[in-house]
Amino acid sequence: MIFLVLLLLPSISLCFPLSFTQKHRAIRMAACGQTPPIQIECFCGAVVIKVSGPPSIGRSFCHCSICRKLLGAPFSCNGLWPAAAVHLVGGGEDALQSLKTSKRVERMRCKSCGGPAMARLMGGKVIALPLSLFSAEQLREEQWTPQHHLHYESRVIDVNDSVPKYAGSANGPLWEDKSKDSLAGVPVKK
Repeated sequence: MIFLVLLLLPSISLCFPLSFTQKHRAIRMAACGQTPPIQIECFCGAVVIKVSGPPSIGRSFCHCSICRKLLGAPFSCNGLWPAAAVHLVGGGEDALQSLKTSKRVERMRCKSCGGPAMARLMGGKVIALPLSLFSAEQLREEQWTPQHHLHYESRVIDVNDSVPKYAGSANGPLWEDKSKDSLAGVPVKK
């Protein structure tokens, strides 16, 4: 009987709090079917955010003019989480500079480095985080792969992939390729 208890003790103890390093904590959580929290930070590290796991609402490429102008890139790549799954743990609200870019979107950047940190959508019920803040190793996993392109009609470069492309928002019509030699409906000169 004692031998059986000793055999079961290591697996039972994995599900109870123990004081180990973060690596051991992650192993314990995985053994109990939990996802360890993921910590990300802005470029300078002044803003630190923890999320409860991969994006649970969605992942997308956005080609809208606002994303392009604010990031200085042809598109953005974001994950969406419910607000309760995202926690600002370093720097706090004082470390963020806020910009309301539309009725439903408030974007935040780090005040120190200017790096994008997060966006609050739908009155703060949903949080968008730039997937570029996560590790390349994580982003290779399927639950991190973008599911679609948004505002593809506004794109500045074509993206040749098999991911659905919406002309505007995700609840609108899919983009239709009217010409193989066009960009946003304007013929490309050869």
